[in-house]
Amino acid sequence: MDSEPHLGISARLDHYCDEATFVDWEQASPGLPDWPTSWRHLTADGKAAELTHPSTANQTRDFPSPVEPPLSVSGST
Repeated sequence: MDSEPHLGISARLDHYCDEATFVDWEQASPGLPDWPTSWRHLTADGKAAELTHPSTANQTRDFPSPVEPPLSVSGST
């Protein structure tokens, strides 16, 4: 968060967002976490950014859980 690209956008969050939550955690693997894991950490331990026009969910972290899009089958009609 203290270096680019995060540093540059942090000053403009208020312009782009009505919700901004940050979280940091340790994990066993070096790979990126999946969305459900990230959501669990954000909603349980996230820190809400101070925004001029935050949504109601910004402070409470009452965000809907992620939904995986259905798999599309190529060539079907």
